[in-house]
Amino acid sequence: MESLLTLEVFVLSCELGDLAVNRNTCSPCERAGLLCSQSRQPDLRIKLVDIPSSKRKRRKSAPGRTSARPKVVQQATRSELVDAGEDDPGNRSSAIPPTRCPQKRSLKRPLASQNQGSAVPSDHDPGPSVSAPASTASPQFWPLSREEARLVKYFFTNLVSWFDYCIPDRHFQTVVGATVTKDPSILFAVLAISARHRELTMGISSCNSHEYEGRCLEVLIPSLNDTSKALDDSVLASAMLLRLLEEMSEPTEAQVFTSHAVSTPILLQIKGGNVRPSGFSDAAMIVALRQEIVIGNMVKRAVEPSLASCNANWSLAPADDATWTYRMIAHAARVTTFAYGDGPKDKLEWDRLWQYVLDWEQRKPDSFQPIHYSHRTQLWTFRLRPENPGDAPSASANRDSLLPVIYYTYDCPIAGQQYLQLSRILLLAHDPRLPSLGMGRAQYLQKQEEEMRNAVRVICGIAMSNPEYMPAKLTAGLAIALGGELFDDPEETRELMHLVAEAELHVGWPCLKVSHRLRAFWGLEGNLE
Repeated sequence: MESLLTLEVFVLSCELGDLAVNRNTCSPCERAGLLCSQSRQPDLRIKLVDIPSSKRKRRKSAPGRTSARPKVVQQATRSELVDAGEDDPGNRSSAIPPTRCPQKRSLKRPLASQNQGSAVPSDHDPGPSVSAPASTASPQFWPLSREEARLVKYFFTNLVSWFDYCIPDRHFQTVVGATVTKDPSILFAVLAISARHRELTMGISSCNSHEYEGRCLEVLIPSLNDTSKALDDSVLASAMLLRLLEEMSEPTEAQVFTSHAVSTPILLQIKGGNVRPSGFSDAAMIVALRQEIVIGNMVKRAVEPSLASCNANWSLAPADDATWTYRMIAHAARVTTFAYGDGPKDKLEWDRLWQYVLDWEQRKPDSFQPIHYSHRTQLWTFRLRPENPGDAPSASANRDSLLPVIYYTYDCPIAGQQYLQLSRILLLAHDPRLPSLGMGRAQYLQKQEEEMRNAVRVICGIAMSNPEYMPAKLTAGLAIALGGELFDDPEETRELMHLVAEAELHVGWPCLKVSHRLRAFWGLEGNLE
């Protein structure tokens, strides 16, 4: 099953449950008229299947979703794919026709990589476009249209810091900035993620991000299938951008994030050594691990094994600040796997994980100490006002925050402390020493829950006190999603609710959208002022 790396939106994957009941083929393969790929050796080939325009018009959008991306199917066989345009009543992720970007230019032109024989020819309908190359001898994508230039600028102004969080050398800024004018996969990935983020957070939909994403996949997929060549930094950069893009896509009610279309095969190749070692490849693994921790906790599953260590061991030896941060991020991944994985959950393993949290906290560098720590302060002293006044309480000198104020000077100690507290929450919630029955259970549980509440408060206080680091708010949103039901004070729940809303608004991740459930649980419907 591990070899079937599904592609989001349209997935043809084998259901092992169908095979277990003596059926010759699983449901998706049967509907597609294919032999079940579980009976053959997978070759991890990936294909793009276009939907005929006559059939795309019949597609209906699923409620609550943005336009779906061009239909992509990965099949772990060499069989020919059948026409992908047939409606399937059991598939709630059916593709719908994308809207067109205002530009009239066509993408039916040679890309830089196509001149080198690495891209896949496409017969997609004309969509959003970048300008034609300046010359065939030295293909460029310059100049961009004004709208596309705005999208590129938007990425470097608003989004690149998410990828370079806790990466002192700012590898993504450097690599993406140096190649966006030359590499088509990076350019289309940047255009896609910027267009999607603006649409989700600002309501600006001047261009269709799904078509940009489809063009990126056309260029990127041949590199994924070619295992004879080591992957370079540009492929990794494109994959990480598309991975975040996948998680910005609105799922249906029954849909969860269980795999990543492009990054999974790349990360498997990283694990197998099929990548040029570089500072950027290490940075890409950290970015992927941060995403895995969020998704793993939201859907209650273990972290992808190829990412679990992320080249960070259990060491506590002296090192630079970034390494100390990566150690705790990797430990949070180990704890996530302990909580939701199939491994042992005995006292010995729990004690081992808990002791590392204590040792890391004791031995961390002096630079990880906050420059200020205090409880209950006036909101206006650190509260970041959102653009929409309804998303946060008004600043007031007469109203105190129930969250601590914890100021840091830069991002490494922020992430280190937040992931430490996240590890504490998960370990306390999965403590094997919790009595099953008896008089001591209630008292033990009460103590554990108060410790978890305090950990959530620390994570949220850090995010609120250091609003310039938006990834910290995502971690806070995750902590509230995990431990929100432990809070019942109306003032405190209102403040937590606003922080969740800010985290969801910033990232646009549907998997984090728990605000409606928390609002109902806390009884805050229509009462956020």
